[in-house]
Amino acid sequence: MKKIIIFALAALLCSFSLAGCSSDSEDGVPGKGTWQKKTVDYKAKDGDTTTLEVYLYYSDEAYTQNLRREVTIDPGPTVIITASSDSQPSQLAQQLVRNKYVMKHYEKGAFLNDDTAEEVEDKDGIFKMTVGDGSWRVIYTALLVSGNTVAQTETPEPIRKGKDYSQIAYDAEEIKNNLSWKRLLIALLES
Repeated sequence: MKKIIIFALAALLCSFSLAGCSSDSEDGVPGKGTWQKKTVDYKAKDGDTTTLEVYLYYSDEAYTQNLRREVTIDPGPTVIITASSDSQPSQLAQQLVRNKYVMKHYEKGAFLNDDTAEEVEDKDGIFKMTVGDGSWRVIYTALLVSGNTVAQTETPEPIRKGKDYSQIAYDAEEIKNNLSWKRLLIALLES
């Protein structure tokens, strides 16, 4: 958790710097309006580890570029996950095989802790953050500092027009048993 505190401090310094961290992002907020892709080893409650491809996006406007007809990306942060082809066999990996993905969207102003049923310790109050520019700075800075994060110049493949993927609802029972959004966020911030 010390890493997370360091990331939070770096994000605050970044947001207060005169030059800013990125001149081509929305409103001067680093990484805003750009898809970020990160590969992360996610450890489920039962101990299974799955290598996931995670796409993150945050903007004040809906994302509409090159999307499949049935997909909408509303303003606020959006997280899309797929199992990596390098993933070890696990229950979650089996559910995400054959071009399946899970997408979660957070409304701006909501708490990151939107699923109180998930039992994950929150010593540093990460999940008490409200969704907005400040929380995105923390998440983006953590992604940047931890490495293995790539800014995407085009729409992620799972939601791109012309690609054959199908969405699994994040609140579907089989996914809820194997995927904790809190654990995923912690894995993203700590990896």
